[in-house]
Amino acid sequence: MVIDLFVLLKVLLFVAGIITLTYLALVFKNLYDMTNQVKRTMSDNKENIDSTIDMIPSIAENFDNISNNVAGITKECNVLMTDVRGDVEEIVKNSSAIMDDVSTMTDATTSMVTKITDTTEKVASSVEELTGSIADTTNSFVDSASSILDYFYIAKDIIDEFRRYFRKK
Repeated sequence: MVIDLFVLLKVLLFVAGIITLTYLALVFKNLYDMTNQVKRTMSDNKENIDSTIDMIPSIAENFDNISNNVAGITKECNVLMTDVRGDVEEIVKNSSAIMDDVSTMTDATTSMVTKITDTTEKVASSVEELTGSIADTTNSFVDSASSILDYFYIAKDIIDEFRRYFRKK
């Protein structure tokens, strides 16, 4: 049995045509099912779709209003930023100057506290020395007063002796 090449080619083309037509039929069937589903969905949601379509102009108008408001706010912010920028730079510069002044005052206060502490220590030392000197002077005076009193008693004793001596005579 000899199979002719031409016949074999025809059979293969015939089989390929059948497969292609079957595949095409399946594609058309799926396309038909999808179209029916879309139709069903459209008919089930017709009211929602219609109301959404009716709302599109107002949504677009709201979007335009919002866009205009955002543009206006952006312009105002730019103007405010331009106006405030100089003030902010001045505040920063003044804050720096104030911090320098505070630092200078702190240094001066620290120096004054140190001087006051040194002066207080010197005054305390001087008071201590003065108190010691007054105590020494008082002790010397007390000792001197005792000595003077002793001299007074000695003198009295001498005078008493002279009196006794002259009374005897």
